[in-house]
Amino acid sequence: MSDLKYFPMVSVIIPTLNSEKELSLCLKSLKNQSYDNIEIIIADGYSTDRTVDIGVQYGAKIYQKKCSFTQRRNYGATKANGDIYYHMDSDMILPKNLIKTAVKKINTGYDGVIIPQRFAGKGFFGKCKELEIISSTDSPALKICRFMKKKVFFKINGYDEQLEAGEDWDITQRIENKYNLGKIHTYIIHGWGSYNISKWIRKCYKYGKSIYRYKKKHPTLTKYQWGPARLISFNWRLLLKYPHYALGILFIKNLEFISGLLGSLNSRRV
Repeated sequence: MSDLKYFPMVSVIIPTLNSEKELSLCLKSLKNQSYDNIEIIIADGYSTDRTVDIGVQYGAKIYQKKCSFTQRRNYGATKANGDIYYHMDSDMILPKNLIKTAVKKINTGYDGVIIPQRFAGKGFFGKCKELEIISSTDSPALKICRFMKKKVFFKINGYDEQLEAGEDWDITQRIENKYNLGKIHTYIIHGWGSYNISKWIRKCYKYGKSIYRYKKKHPTLTKYQWGPARLISFNWRLLLKYPHYALGILFIKNLEFISGLLGSLNSRRV
């Protein structure tokens, strides 16, 4: 790491709940990083599977609290010792030099770093999701900052705990309003395998219940992040090279939009 100006500790914060299926690959990729000054914080919601055991096996610090996913992101941050926070999900896999590359970006004067994502899909709908992520990864409306200075995180009061979804877009906007964000071109894998449509539709319905509050905070961006206008952000030149997958993406997105809308309407009745 001799090419770095300084070597701040990076606290990787991972909220988990019954995450044993994907957690090992995630933690293994962290242990294989070329950057050494890392601590792993797992904020667990009292998992009933082997999640905690796997975390201990890879040297993670385990903290448990019964609360929402977003609240556990903030809770994990209160236990972290690093000068930089990296808020990950348990279904992410990092290439070997990712954290080192992101720290280099911080070294050049940025307060946070946007790290692009990819999905490693299998099967028809898995490949559809993979192509969708690739085609939208450069959209300004969909950028996400998970890698940030500790002082920035606390000055903006962390994640909005009233958001069950869109909390990553929300915190990105709040950081960008006051601080400098950079971007690297090293991709993480966020999710892999086949794409379970029914599972994701149920998740979109749940996410839809957060749309009303999110829309009040970000009325202009909402239509490009949650609604059909999101299709505008896709790289259609790329999609049209694979028309059968493009049709699959349209099918999936319509189901997601409808499910999210139903969740949103239901939340307003409550």
